[in-house]
Amino acid sequence: MSSYRSISRNSLLALSLALAALVVPPSSARAQNLDPALGETAAGDLVADAVRAAAKADIALVQAGVLKAAGLPQDMSAATGLESVLLAYPQERIAVMTLEGSVVVAALERGLSVLPVPHKGFLQVSGVAVVYDPAAAPMKRVVSPTAAGVPLDPARRYKVAVALSLAQGYLGFFRVFNGKPRQELDTTLAQALSAHLATNPPVPKPPERLRPKATR
Repeated sequence: MSSYRSISRNSLLALSLALAALVVPPSSARAQNLDPALGETAAGDLVADAVRAAAKADIALVQAGVLKAAGLPQDMSAATGLESVLLAYPQERIAVMTLEGSVVVAALERGLSVLPVPHKGFLQVSGVAVVYDPAAAPMKRVVSPTAAGVPLDPARRYKVAVALSLAQGYLGFFRVFNGKPRQELDTTLAQALSAHLATNPPVPKPPERLRPKATR
């Protein structure tokens, strides 16, 4: 029996390592990913861009829980009603916080911590890019975060826009944002997306903001 348990533990360890190596598929597959709970999506990029623009923020973090698993239409010029297509909670409002870079990294770590399991707390981002190691221990996966093309400064304070529920600590983010002051905007996710689409028609492109560390 002890031999059986040992084999089972070894098998489970091997399986977990194999899954970790497959957390993020090659770039061509990432570009086709539609599940915001599992990885970066083109639609998630669009919504995060809209939230950042609406709040005039440096960075936006949008959890998968407020998004639907959906792709962008091939012809964006003819697209209508994307708010209901892309947003699970279109009437959720936006909140703004001023956070040190170290807190932004902690939020990114929380978003990546459950992979390879799909998680509603996986973050779609704007204004920041992250190289991460999917095989590293949870909360130690962020390798090189950048903002506006330069390394994220742990001591600098950034204006960060999020969905209100994230600022309130849902999905385990109370460990990151607990007690942080926030400004709650009247603008909803749907209003932000609508305004952004009116002035910034998106051009679908391969996801590039959340990239796994290259492995040999």
